[in-house]
Amino acid sequence: MTQRINSVLRCLLLLLVVLLAPLSAAESDPAREVLRTQKPPWYDATRDDWNRIAAKAPEPTTSASDRPGWLSGLSALFSWLMVAAAVTATVWLIYLLVRNLASERGEPVAAERRAAVARAVADLSALPFADAQSAKDPEAALDRAIAERDWRRAVAWSYALHLVELDHAGALHVGKGTTNRGYLRMLAAWAGERASRATLPPLLRDAVETFERTWFGHHPADQTLVQSLELGRTRLHEELAREQPA
Repeated sequence: MTQRINSVLRCLLLLLVVLLAPLSAAESDPAREVLRTQKPPWYDATRDDWNRIAAKAPEPTTSASDRPGWLSGLSALFSWLMVAAAVTATVWLIYLLVRNLASERGEPVAAERRAAVARAVADLSALPFADAQSAKDPEAALDRAIAERDWRRAVAWSYALHLVELDHAGALHVGKGTTNRGYLRMLAAWAGERASRATLPPLLRDAVETFERTWFGHHPADQTLVQSLELGRTRLHEELAREQPA
């Protein structure tokens, strides 16, 4: 019996030695001694274990260029102003180019037309709307009427300039006592001499009808009507120019 008890005690003693050996080794571990001395926040000496540390992400920083402010707004405004200036300059250059091209094409015709008026011997004083001053420069009278938006008078002067050009070409003669139908008859007789002149009478007839409706019939006149008359006068001038000897 005593021998059996001694055996049990020896086993218990060995078990105690086995259990206490790691603890003794842990207590004598130099690394743990350092950790216990330094007491870092991530080590728990009482539990001999790691501590969980809550990490906080750093807040993002914005650069000066990312911050909204009056400088960035001023930069955007300046950019838009530059774009607007570039577009305006482009449109202006296109306008100048178109105007120059139109001027190059229109100036010879206008110069010839004014020269024809200057050389004309037509007496426009007989016309019901002409005064002494306007009769001397019908082109200026037309320009004045258009500038003043007096479309009825502009129609009258455009018609008068039809007669001036035909008078200068020798197709008819403007004089006192001659009616509009008389001018049409004179032009028809002159145009009948050549087949190439066949387009002239209809042009004068359109001008006569427009003038009579507006001046005597008191029909309303507008810018479109004047432009239509002037287009007919341009065609009349071009047709008469073909009749001139080269």
